[in-house]
Amino acid sequence: NTQIVNNTILNSTGVDVRFSTSFAMFANNIIEGRIKDRDDGTHREENNLVQESMKDVFPNSAYYDLTPANQEILMKAARDYNGVDFCTGERQDTWIGALSQPAKCTLQEKLSEIHTQ
Repeated sequence: NTQIVNNTILNSTGVDVRFSTSFAMFANNIIEGRIKDRDDGTHREENNLVQESMKDVFPNSAYYDLTPANQEILMKAARDYNGVDFCTGERQDTWIGALSQPAKCTLQEKLSEIHTQ
């Protein structure tokens, strides 16, 4: 059993939950693609933004800029599922996705940190 909470998954076909022994709970995520049960896997969803394309949500994502076109659509986190902000590591209970808004870092900064470790 897995909980996937406050993630941003872009440039993908989505997430599969596979096999009869698998169960996943998806809450407060932004997922480009879909969530799919396969081979008797099951899942439950609460308050996710799942679309085939996120270009209208993050118009500059091709440049690693995840500034949303409209912050309001991301301000709707389900109260029972609190994730962690990717930038600060602090509890995130207002926003869906990996980043609180406005974001406290850029992807370029985080990737640079990871690369120098």
